[in-house]
Amino acid sequence: MSDEIAARLYGGPTPSAQLVPASSTASAPAPDTTSPPEAPQPKSLDDIAHGLYGPKSVDQAPVDKPANREAVLKMRDTPERRMYPAERTFASVPVEAWLNPQLSPEERAAAAREMRETYADMSLRADEARDLHAVVDQITEQVTPETVQKWQGEAANEAVQRYGAAADEKLALAVKLVRRDPSVVDFLEKTGLGNHPRFVSKFIELAERERAKGRL
Repeated sequence: MSDEIAARLYGGPTPSAQLVPASSTASAPAPDTTSPPEAPQPKSLDDIAHGLYGPKSVDQAPVDKPANREAVLKMRDTPERRMYPAERTFASVPVEAWLNPQLSPEERAAAAREMRETYADMSLRADEARDLHAVVDQITEQVTPETVQKWQGEAANEAVQRYGAAADEKLALAVKLVRRDPSVVDFLEKTGLGNHPRFVSKFIELAERERAKGRL
């Protein structure tokens, strides 16, 4: 699924360039010690870049939270999920449009089911999932490293405007949610969508929901 989206966004099976941290392309100006200290700023998603695309060992993840597929599957085994199955909750979300047309009917059904389960894992609502699909559908040009850097800056600025000094904390919480499931990391790594401001903003909201439920 992520390969197909990556191919459409980047013109190939994988992104032409992975996330390019802002710090790798420009040196930060020397601090002015005579000026009052500035308000805390997010790190232009450098921390998210490291969390998503750096070494992904279990040691990096919170030890008491799911850090592998087995733990994610166990997390799904709850009365609530059995009462409100993801297949029904996200039936209106066009997940099939993101699937490889060369898959067999059985494989496509399994992939669509897994995608809907992942949406439920992250506390997405059906309308929010449809919105994220629409964001991808609106990306009509190939994504370049410059595009990714532009997304980074926009996402960081939006986080500062919305959360102020708490922006770093909110972004770190979003990273924590994303890294909970290796398949989500794989999807964002292949497509570059983990840098898109709409995705970053939504992951922050979802992470706050999961924390409120005691699952993050």
